[in-house]
Amino acid sequence: FRDPQGRAAAFDRAANPASTTPVQGTSYWVDLDVTKMVQGWVNSPGGNVGMILKSYDVVGVQYNFASSEFWNATLRPRLTVRHTAGGAAPTVAPTATPTQAPATATPTATHTPTLVPPTPTHTPIPAGQEQTVIFQRGYEGYNGVTDSFLDGWSLDSNYGSYNQMWIRSGEWMQPVLRFDVSAIPANAAGTQATLSLFVNSSSN
Repeated sequence: FRDPQGRAAAFDRAANPASTTPVQGTSYWVDLDVTKMVQGWVNSPGGNVGMILKSYDVVGVQYNFASSEFWNATLRPRLTVRHTAGGAAPTVAPTATPTQAPATATPTATHTPTLVPPTPTHTPIPAGQEQTVIFQRGYEGYNGVTDSFLDGWSLDSNYGSYNQMWIRSGEWMQPVLRFDVSAIPANAAGTQATLSLFVNSSSN
């Protein structure tokens, strides 16, 4: 999976980053454009294995981002997706019109077919209409985000319950993050997806 320095093997991640942004200072938000990545998750849900955050700096600085367990729920990792519903609204196929029965025939009851909601359930929007969805643990009951970080100095440690995600240059510490976006309709076209991370502190 990774070498002793915590670096993931070539087959564990894409060769090129999906998005980059500079980080300098603390107590502020950084945004990453992940539109293409999220659209891929919507098109192929089985391909949503999350993302790895990697530092490209040669200086040994470490930044600590608020994780999905951070005490202040408003500062947890947030994925904001703006999408447009595609296709037409579902319709019920018309039932066949019975031929007129003789006057002596006993009438039978008719039943209106029921539309089965998609799985997972989401609020449908008309085709062509834009909608913005926010994925952040604790926001409107959402609990579909998981995160941790890979530590090159402590490969067997589990940091899943930490309230921060540490990222350090030299690939020594790399946060891993995954959002469940199954609430987005499969036929939706993403117009913008932004990953927002709060830089809580730094060291070294």
